[in-house]
Amino acid sequence: MCLVLGSISSLAQEASTVQFVEDVPEISYTTPAGPLSDFWVDEVTGIDLVEEERFQLHKNPQFEWDQPSVVACDTKTRNHNDYVQRLVDGKYRINPSKYISCYRINNFEENLIEPPEKNPNDNYIMNVSMYWTDADLDVESLDAVDKKWILVKSAGNGYNKIGEPDTLTDISEKLALHGAFVVGSIGPDAISTEYSQEGPLVTILAPSGDKQSTVCEPGRQNCTSFGGTSAATPKVTYTLSAVRELLPAITRNQLRQLLIGTAIPSIHNFEIPQGNGYGVLNAYKMWRIALLVREKCGLQTVSPSSCYENEIFNLSNYAFPEASIDSNRIQRAFPGCGELTQEHDAVVSNSEKKSVFDQVRRIYFLNYDRKDLKRALSCIYESAGLGGNAFYFQQLDPGPRVVVDRSKIHSFKALRFVDKQNVFNEQVDLLMSRSDDSNYLQAVVDEAMRHPVWFMKSIFEKQGKVGNYSLNTFRSRSIMNYRVSKFSHSQLIEIFDFVEREHPSSFCSDRLMSSISFKIAELLGENYLNRLRLVVESPTSRGCGSLRELLSESN
Repeated sequence: MCLVLGSISSLAQEASTVQFVEDVPEISYTTPAGPLSDFWVDEVTGIDLVEEERFQLHKNPQFEWDQPSVVACDTKTRNHNDYVQRLVDGKYRINPSKYISCYRINNFEENLIEPPEKNPNDNYIMNVSMYWTDADLDVESLDAVDKKWILVKSAGNGYNKIGEPDTLTDISEKLALHGAFVVGSIGPDAISTEYSQEGPLVTILAPSGDKQSTVCEPGRQNCTSFGGTSAATPKVTYTLSAVRELLPAITRNQLRQLLIGTAIPSIHNFEIPQGNGYGVLNAYKMWRIALLVREKCGLQTVSPSSCYENEIFNLSNYAFPEASIDSNRIQRAFPGCGELTQEHDAVVSNSEKKSVFDQVRRIYFLNYDRKDLKRALSCIYESAGLGGNAFYFQQLDPGPRVVVDRSKIHSFKALRFVDKQNVFNEQVDLLMSRSDDSNYLQAVVDEAMRHPVWFMKSIFEKQGKVGNYSLNTFRSRSIMNYRVSKFSHSQLIEIFDFVEREHPSSFCSDRLMSSISFKIAELLGENYLNRLRLVVESPTSRGCGSLRELLSESN
């Protein structure tokens, strides 16, 4: 079967449904930036597009496949291994994996040496989304990794819990040095998940976040939330499996080239030193290049294939300049999101919106350096009320700013711990004290300015506390002059209205809160100063002396 690039678009149209974004009743994700779609993990990597196109190709009896042996090596904990295996298998379970217990490392070693399913090809794909404390792999097992397995290993969720927080466990490092792909997790704010372990041997990031990856039984039944590197890793495994089904003779090094050669850059690509791999999984571009290689080389079952080698390392196959979409069509489906400015009054069907949305994503995955496509996707999600998705695309591109200090990135991890301080209070304190405190805590505040409304709300909700550290320590540097004068008028109103509605007592809970409250009201004008006066004079108000003094001085 001859597959030209244009044929994929028709496959995609057949696969499209009337839904704009897929959702299930059991799932609801929220982020500081707004709601997040139920299957955002698949949407921002293109895995859903791969699944639909793969499903359509499997309907064609003339197309030849060679299904690889895929193994989910996991714990005996039922929920964990079930969730991992479902993610490895994908929506349509085209090539179901085999589960083997890796609860004990000896069992893992045995399965490494003798793959549980025989296959004419030399390589077997194994997903390992679990953690071991025993780092001793014998030489024979490591040799098996080198020769028999395409091993996809989670980086682990031990950031700030074991040893140095920036490093992988010994076992992950050993496996990586013997060819394993090591996968970290990235959250909906386009920063590595707060507990995702880092290090120079991480291969790639995949979306997951903190229990923000949806996993379902077949038919999208009984869906639930999963997360961490355990959920990120199967997304890479699924993609490798789909590619290897097209290209049976592909080697591990060729798969690695596809994986890192298509990765979408994130802010972590600008870290010095780097600790989160080559970028974010781009499943759709891997799939499309694999289709192109299959078209040029045919079905190759004997490894190594010189044709595969030549085409996979031919960088001209990674360019898709012909991929385009009429901006006027975007504008009609999602007013304000196209490059054109004219308005359209015609009612657009949901199926047309879905078609436009998917086509924009296809072009974006193939040409992820195009800022207009990032802007369009962010706008489309925003128009659908999915601020969390919109924020992801806004944050994914660092723009002209180059990060040279990793403490800037670590501060985001601290902020996320802060947001969940009731659960992670101990980790907050440890994280906050892990380096030069004055510079590091200053970085927390400075980087928080990129989320001004979220962080200001957090300050009022926590009443001046970050973990066990009082924000009064920043009074002379950042918090007192929190650059609120640089906030937009609408942001100031949002902060004020939120606090007045949800936490009115925080306006004057201490001198720091009083100062911030007064500064915001002063910038908003007399009406807001009067609203603060009403709070101060309320019979239920307590400890408002500082704020009362500031208000009286303003008269």
